[in-house]
Amino acid sequence: MVPRVGTSSALRSRSMNLRRRASAASALALACALVAGACGTEEDANRSTPVKVASTSYVTLEPETTTTTIAPAATTIPPEGATSDKEQIHTIVGGDSLYGIASTYGITLQELLDYNQITGDPSQYLLIAGQTLAIPKGAKIPGTGSGDAGSGDGEVAAPVDTDPPVACTHKIEAGENPSRVASKYGITYDILQQANRSHDLRTWFPVGGEVNIPAGATGC
Repeated sequence: MVPRVGTSSALRSRSMNLRRRASAASALALACALVAGACGTEEDANRSTPVKVASTSYVTLEPETTTTTIAPAATTIPPEGATSDKEQIHTIVGGDSLYGIASTYGITLQELLDYNQITGDPSQYLLIAGQTLAIPKGAKIPGTGSGDAGSGDGEVAAPVDTDPPVACTHKIEAGENPSRVASKYGITYDILQQANRSHDLRTWFPVGGEVNIPAGATGC
């Protein structure tokens, strides 16, 4: 029997169409798989991916709060009769005298003169307000009670706030001055001034006025 040409061609054509469809379906499936793998699902898109953060060597510290407490300065009051192991400085004020300054610090007049290299008649030494005198170490600290004179010879200086006892009075005559009157009674100008603290003898010394001569002076 001779095959029919038309039927054979139709079968080949149908077979080829089926293969084409199968290939297209396979390609479509592969494409979907690739797309799905690349893009993922919506759930995958919304899911956050954890990221590992590398540690650092920096450390963050809380700021420190510093409170500074200043203690009040301690006030030390020297005991009565205390002496200083350092040199003291005395500033001259109105009414001061060399004798009175020496008495204030519990030293002798001569010690004060020697330490400040004051020579000559101390009664002629002019004290000016604001001027300073050095007081040797070992002298009494003012305001801490009475103390012995520093001469070591038994002489005790009179307290600065007490006038020496009066032995007699002297009536000032013409031509006299404080130094001459002091010399007449064997005392210094400073001792005479100490006995007359109510007046500054450098400016008050009128003829006919009277000055006190302290106990221990000669000629009363």
